Amino acid sequence: MSVFQRFSETRQHFRILQDWVFTDGNNPQYFASINVHPSESKVVIYPYGDGEPDDYVLHELLHICILALHRIKKNESHATYRESEEQFVQDVCQLYSNRPGGQMKGSECLKILGGQTEGKNNEYGN
Repeated sequence: MSVFQRFSETRQHFRILQDWVFTDGNNPQYFASINVHPSESKVVIYPYGDGEPDDYVLHELLHICILALHRIKKNESHATYRESEEQFVQDVCQLYSNRPGGQMKGSECLKILGGQTEGKNNEYGN
């Protein structure tokens, strides 16, 4: 599955991105990157290539979600922003709830947030 397909599939978990347009970047000059255009709600995704970290897609999608929240905060009512923020938090929690092995205990979550897990392969060396 291509990186674009994985972005397209995984973004469905985030309601805040439902109106965003994701396109596949086919430019050999760009790789292992994304171009985000928050004012237009658009993202261009370029192939990663070899050495893609395990958490690359989720990592970048979380960044895009945060940019989407900033856009809503700037352009929409406070109530709309708070609702969008709550939906985003719920969506992230739902990802953890649906992961293999079921729900995560608070201490397990803290270990992940603190980078204290073993056997992970991401850009932070976790």
